[in-house]
Amino acid sequence: MTPRDSKKSYEELEQYCSGIERKLAASEKIIERLTAQLTDVTGDRNWMRGLLENITIPIREKIAIYGAKRALRKKQKEMRADGLTHVYRSDIAKFTGLTENQVGDSLKKLKERGIIKRRIESHYDNETGKHEKHNLMALEDIALQNPKAIDFSAENNWGGKREKKNKTCEHCGSEELIVHTEIICTQCGAQIKNEWKTISENNSDGIISEEETE
Repeated sequence: MTPRDSKKSYEELEQYCSGIERKLAASEKIIERLTAQLTDVTGDRNWMRGLLENITIPIREKIAIYGAKRALRKKQKEMRADGLTHVYRSDIAKFTGLTENQVGDSLKKLKERGIIKRRIESHYDNETGKHEKHNLMALEDIALQNPKAIDFSAENNWGGKREKKNKTCEHCGSEELIVHTEIICTQCGAQIKNEWKTISENNSDGIISEEETE
């Protein structure tokens, strides 16, 4: 082998090594990207599993939570400083198959239970010359991080527990009243909850005692 041949072989090895290094660098970036995607997908899967396994949330409200999460993620760059994002009911409806009215009803229930933040604001549209109502909303931390922990049957106790006052019958004035709560699955007809609450006649604080039947 002549010196010229040796130099040529060395240059070829250098080029070959450089090519392998470039491929390795590109592979590392691909691995990093795929790892990040896997982390995101795993998080979404665990979130969805938690939502589906929560038996206290009615199916329509589960669907609304899912649709709201999808719609809010799509408009993430439009989030305001107060954490709220303008989302149309139609944005949520197209991810869920619900009607806009069904979405509106579900959002109202979710807000009442402290699962979402929601505010309706009036905005003037310069193009149409009309005032439009904007639906501003955000998911609360429990809905974002651990939907399985949501207790949909619980009341929203923000600002302290509200005192329950005794009621009387509007027909005879009796205070011997019973509140009957029954929750039935609309899909299979299974009875989820059958609860009887009696209002204690001697309870001056108006606290309701509970009696449950199976």
